[in-house]
Amino acid sequence: MKTFLTNEEEQAVVEEIRKLETRTSGEMRVAITDKWIFLPERHAWKRFHQLGMSRTVARNGALIVVIRRRRRFVVLGDVGISAVVGPGYWEMIANVMSRHLRDGERLAAMLAGVRLLGETMATHWPPEETNTDELPNEIARG
Repeated sequence: MKTFLTNEEEQAVVEEIRKLETRTSGEMRVAITDKWIFLPERHAWKRFHQLGMSRTVARNGALIVVIRRRRRFVVLGDVGISAVVGPGYWEMIANVMSRHLRDGERLAAMLAGVRLLGETMATHWPPEETNTDELPNEIARG
């Protein structure tokens, strides 16, 4: 099975997350799975909790989960983010990412999602004086 992103593309996503997290106290992760997932959103929430996304101090973590075998992805955020964005926010991010994915632009889709989330986080949660990186930035598998 062909990889979703090359190693170089994955590193570009990780670097973009690192760069954006310097502008916010928010935390962001990307997870990619090759498993067949019957309920994508349920799986995404499970991964959200497994990855510690709900344990950030300000509850401002966001996760993009790519489910390759289903050709689906889920974008979600903790209660802190959901409290400040409107209900159409998650759909807007998904629409932007979907346009890139339909054109076969996987890296562009991931970077667009990360940047949109990062802008929201920077607006609502600027970096703190001791801007601790609470979670790893590497792409999670499984």
